[in-house]
Amino acid sequence: MSVRRSSGALAPLFSLPGVRDVGSLGRGARRFVDFLADSGQRWWQSLPVNPIDRFGSPYAGRSAFAGETLYLDLEDLRDEGLLDDADLAAAWFLPDAQSCDAAFPNCANSPNSGNFALPPSSTPQTDARSERINYRSAFERRRPCWRKAFERYRDGIGGAKFRALEKHFRYENKFWLDDYVLFAALSEEFGYAWRDWPVEFRRRDAAALAEFAEKRADELDYLRFLQLVFDVQWNELRSYCAERNVGLFGDVPIYVGKNSADVWAFRDLFQVDLEGRTIREAGVPADDFNPEGQRWNSPLYRWERHRETDFDWWRRRMKKTLSRFDLVRLDHFIGFYNFYSFPGDGVPENGDEPSVKNQTKTVASTQKENFVARLIKMLTGQSKKNQISAKKQPKKQHFVDGVAYEDGWEPGPQKAFFDAIFADCPREAFIAEDLGVMNAGVCALRDRYRLPGMQVFQFSFDDVKIDAETCVAPNPLEKWSENYVAYTGTHDAAPILGWLADVEKYGGDAWPSLDFAGIVDVLERYRRPDDVPAAILDGDAPPKSRQTRRKAPIPPNLPTRRPRRSAFRSVASRCRNKSRRFERRRCGRSLSRPAVWRFSRFRTSSAFRTTPASTSPASRTATGLGVSPTPR
Repeated sequence: MSVRRSSGALAPLFSLPGVRDVGSLGRGARRFVDFLADSGQRWWQSLPVNPIDRFGSPYAGRSAFAGETLYLDLEDLRDEGLLDDADLAAAWFLPDAQSCDAAFPNCANSPNSGNFALPPSSTPQTDARSERINYRSAFERRRPCWRKAFERYRDGIGGAKFRALEKHFRYENKFWLDDYVLFAALSEEFGYAWRDWPVEFRRRDAAALAEFAEKRADELDYLRFLQLVFDVQWNELRSYCAERNVGLFGDVPIYVGKNSADVWAFRDLFQVDLEGRTIREAGVPADDFNPEGQRWNSPLYRWERHRETDFDWWRRRMKKTLSRFDLVRLDHFIGFYNFYSFPGDGVPENGDEPSVKNQTKTVASTQKENFVARLIKMLTGQSKKNQISAKKQPKKQHFVDGVAYEDGWEPGPQKAFFDAIFADCPREAFIAEDLGVMNAGVCALRDRYRLPGMQVFQFSFDDVKIDAETCVAPNPLEKWSENYVAYTGTHDAAPILGWLADVEKYGGDAWPSLDFAGIVDVLERYRRPDDVPAAILDGDAPPKSRQTRRKAPIPPNLPTRRPRRSAFRSVASRCRNKSRRFERRRCGRSLSRPAVWRFSRFRTSSAFRTTPASTSPASRTATGLGVSPTPR
């Protein structure tokens, strides 16, 4: 496919407004597609849609192939005769004069605004929305509806469109479907972690699995039904996007969770033992954001085994992903060239203690801490001394096939991997997430296949300061090149307004390399209506006076309440006009005011903004992105 100069929005499916707890593949998603089309946007980028782990993250999901059934559209099941209006009312609404907290004590994030009376209409789109997602509550509300829909489907009542596609769905997905539903049923029976299952199931004894499948045949059919519904509803949403000329932009996590169906079913492809203990784990070493490093709790691949199978698992995974999306972001592209290796929890460290006792913090634990507090802690005391000392010492290296790798890093599959993938999949459908430490080998691998990279606004402003003599800050955006996707924020970074607020508030305590006045100086060069960020136009623009620039107010975020339709039309009109000018401009070599930056630096939809502190995957945000064409 050919990707022309265009723009769009990054908005997770779960963040869409419309129903209680979480967004879905239904009416809310179509309304957002309509908004994008009316705004002149060409892309909707979402996070991975595979089943989430126990922490709500899709980046260590339970399957690399299955879909997250939490997003199923219950209204569609009602229209197909598998549910009644009363089922939807029971799933979303509370009895008269009963508070949410009283009815659902486990719903910690539920609104506390008094009693919620049952609306006269049973349409869940009129229900109140919580600001953050409570996954436990969301699953508890939906499971009775899923079960009833399956029972009617099994009894031959309704669901005609699903019956027509069931045979084809099972044939197309037989590689992973049976293993996944069996894994999900065993998890329900014996617990979340498969290492804790009875040994016969842990080691996949054929006789034991066959006996279990026979006894739980109805449960397996139920789980297959849910995946069928997800597949059909997703394809319908994709067709709707195509009708509105909006492309779907997906995301492929490089690793899967150790408690996933893939590791259990294809363990010879992963560095785990027969008991489910990891031998080597993925992560990255210490950096400015994580002084203790990141440990992702996912097993590394046995790349030599993948080569022996001609990367069959990966090729099937990519083809499945492209059956859902038009463009795909390759998460942690660096890992395909070289990856960092930690000892796993099943390998003794220093020959005596299990390494689990010496593990650094996992992503799950570090996310519980305040981001800014971690940065301040990093830059003070012993942590800062250790970093300075480490920088003075020469880095150890080892050689593999004549190529030097720093200590702890191992070579990835490199060219062999991409040659195999691109033999089945179009190269033009992939974007490289090339953020992080990019050495010459990683850049050469990306450029060999002419894969577009990524540029993120905030990450470009390291060490940008006002020059004492000229009183002008250098513009880091002039270094942006062609063939990339430009972002105003990512799923694990604050949007521009939240980032600016933190920089102004914490300043040198948290970001000593950043100068708020220097950032504002660069932004002020785009004050003309054609160039100024819409995010600043929507609020208070930084003042021109250099004397007051250091105390420049940050434009406040818009409230997260559901806006009026007139607000949607107003935002759509502004975005559409900017997008038309953005797409008409040619990509020249003069980047004094990069064309992609003109659009990508503002939030595409101010109607979907959230508070600056909400930067976790569970926050409700939408972020602008711009795609520049590949240089000819």
